[in-house]
Amino acid sequence: CVCVCVCLFPHSIRMFIQIWTMAQDEAMHTLRHTDKVYSLNWSCAVPGKPLMVASASFDSTTKVWDAVAGTCIFTLAGHAHPVYAVDFHPSGAYLATGSFDFNLLVWSMQSGEIVQTYRGGGGIFEVCWSAPGDRIAACYSDYTLAVLDFKA
Repeated sequence: CVCVCVCLFPHSIRMFIQIWTMAQDEAMHTLRHTDKVYSLNWSCAVPGKPLMVASASFDSTTKVWDAVAGTCIFTLAGHAHPVYAVDFHPSGAYLATGSFDFNLLVWSMQSGEIVQTYRGGGGIFEVCWSAPGDRIAACYSDYTLAVLDFKA
């Protein structure tokens, strides 16, 4: 069993996440950003693919990690401001990220490239895929909740 710990205390946000196993008293992996980590999200278990965790950071990047090996698969650098929200597509094939640059970006987990961009009227606090993966919801700082169609 693998679990993840990230310190999200208001005045002591860390620049790393740690992967722990219930079988030992020490972290298996410490995964670092260059600024504070704000949120994270696990991928669904997909046969033949590594278990992934994505971390959103104030360094304006999202990192996608192999949670078992502790290695960085992608550093996604498409935002101009801190990244606050990440969510894996139900298939694990895409990752949605939301930032205070007003952009929701959809990334391919095959190539690490941006496949779609949506621009709103405010910074993004949260993103979430629908269960079938055909829509993405984004919560913007201008009090807008956008539900966006997604076609692969």
